[in-house]
Amino acid sequence: MTNAEIMQRWFDEVWNNQNVDVIDELFAEDGVAGGLANDDGSPVIGPKDYKPFQQRFLSAFPDLK
Repeated sequence: MTNAEIMQRWFDEVWNNQNVDVIDELFAEDGVAGGLANDDGSPVIGPKDYKPFQQRFLSAFPDLK
């Protein structure tokens, strides 16, 4: 799978289809989400940190596509 295909799948699944399970598949455990921080100011690292961000974002923008 090319980088472009991975990114397309990420946006289709994680955001358009709101499929949280794909985060575990495509986001590395040690991956850092640049520009994002947890509530305590620590960096967002791995799926465990990214999933709450995704859920909060989709709660704020439920019709996001």
